Amino acid sequence: MFLLAPLLAQTQRGQLVARVVAVVNADVILFSQLQRKKSDIHSKKIKLAVEEEALKSNHSLLQLLINDKLLEQSIQSKGIEPSPEDVEMAFQDNLDRLKMNESQLVEGLKKEGSTIPEFKANIKRHMELRRLLGDDLSKKTVSEQDVLNFYRTNPHFFKQGQKYHLKQIFFATEDKLSVAREIVEKIKKGESFESLAQKHSEGQVDLGFMETDQMRDELLQQVSKLKKGEVSPVFKSNIGYHIIKIEDISTSTIVLSDDVKQKIRERLMQENMLNVQQSFIQKRREDSHIKILL
Repeated sequence: MFLLAPLLAQTQRGQLVARVVAVVNADVILFSQLQRKKSDIHSKKIKLAVEEEALKSNHSLLQLLINDKLLEQSIQSKGIEPSPEDVEMAFQDNLDRLKMNESQLVEGLKKEGSTIPEFKANIKRHMELRRLLGDDLSKKTVSEQDVLNFYRTNPHFFKQGQKYHLKQIFFATEDKLSVAREIVEKIKKGESFESLAQKHSEGQVDLGFMETDQMRDELLQQVSKLKKGEVSPVFKSNIGYHIIKIEDISTSTIVLSDDVKQKIRERLMQENMLNVQQSFIQKRREDSHIKILL
């Protein structure tokens, strides 16, 4: 029997350790699970449309968790349980498909903030869902053209971080501040940044390409306000005084390699599975007791 207003679990000291945010038949969903789900989705480089939608509010995210719980209950009620041997075989198949050994996979997962046990848990979950959803799922396929269409129509997924080609005029001491301000005025009137930099700068002029995570806060603050070709006012850092020009902005694009194709294919297959799931879940919702406490 559940206490419905509000449901709290407490330590002996009375400190709040968990808050129930939904009741789904005989199970509960905790606020901590909601937060963990949000963190997991945020960490994904490529998110499903339903995941992007879920991040818009805690209520939307909770609906996603309720759906997960209904699927989990259905899997348990049907006694679907892939054997460890089946999971291991599927894991080895994945290694073959990825053309990796286990050590290489460990390193790849580490960069994505994941582990081998989590990878195997996802394989097991996928096997459970395929068995649960059966023939309806087998009718859904992903073609090479589907992969190409996704790549062409979703360019924002394949853009890597921007790099800024910066040039500067630098003065080490405050006594040159008036000179620096005069230089800014000359640039505004059309004089060449480069010729003034070569004549006056007390430090390196061409800083090359820099990513935002390489920049100090005071530099990043100025760069974020500028467009290509624009020049900053004089600003101070811990080493002196700067005038910055953005010479160029470069955004690299991920090439459609076999690895990227496979990731797109997996995403589209996940979306197919989600479409079939939605139909299944809608029927389960109609037959379930669901109480929202968020």
